[in-house]
Amino acid sequence: MLVKISKTSITSMLMGMMFVISACSTVQLVSKYDETIDKQAQELQKKLDGYFISLQSASNEDLKYKKQQKFYEGALSDLNAMEVRAGGIYKNQLAIEQLDWQCQLSCVKLFSANLLKK
Repeated sequence: MLVKISKTSITSMLMGMMFVISACSTVQLVSKYDETIDKQAQELQKKLDGYFISLQSASNEDLKYKKQQKFYEGALSDLNAMEVRAGGIYKNQLAIEQLDWQCQLSCVKLFSANLLKK
């Protein structure tokens, strides 16, 4: 007894098998949420906000680079630590680019804030 299967039946079975197989797999387009980086970013934002507020009432002597150098180094160190962590996470290129941009922007803000008060 030979059963004849039509091309439509074969196509339907193949499509069904592909659907079942594809339902079992995942596609990850971006990285998963990283709570640690989020917390670090929030802490750094608070640190920068406090710093800029303190600059508004600082004397000219307090605005010199040597007086502020530890803060600059600390802020850049925090950004670099977040960038290194982001670099170790799969599909996290967007976060790395944002951290790199933020690092450059923060450097400009810190530098210009120090120059404007002189």
